[in-house]
Amino acid sequence: MSRLIILSNRLPFSLEKYEGQVNIRQSSGGLVSAIKSYFERPDMQSEAFTEKIWVGSMDATPEEWREATKQNKLPADFTIEPVFPDGDIYEAYYNGFSNSTLWPLFHYFPSI
Repeated sequence: MSRLIILSNRLPFSLEKYEGQVNIRQSSGGLVSAIKSYFERPDMQSEAFTEKIWVGSMDATPEEWREATKQNKLPADFTIEPVFPDGDIYEAYYNGFSNSTLWPLFHYFPSI
């Protein structure tokens, strides 16, 4: 029995508001596509996890999230744990620490 926990900046979908309805739409980003492809593999490796949890931020309020989950069925593959950060704190984290520090640290390698 093993547990997979994915912590990402965003959840694998977003909420769309249209005419008083809140709908869930799957994201098409690189991480979402890679994870989806992994779990669609026929080699059964993807079934090694008895519990799969995805934690990420949501560009919505907790109320909008509750409304969306009442109106829409969530993907059954994962337990979804949304985080609702304050806008100013998220902005400082994402455009400050994450993109200015973490991204360069893990993606740019100066020549030796």
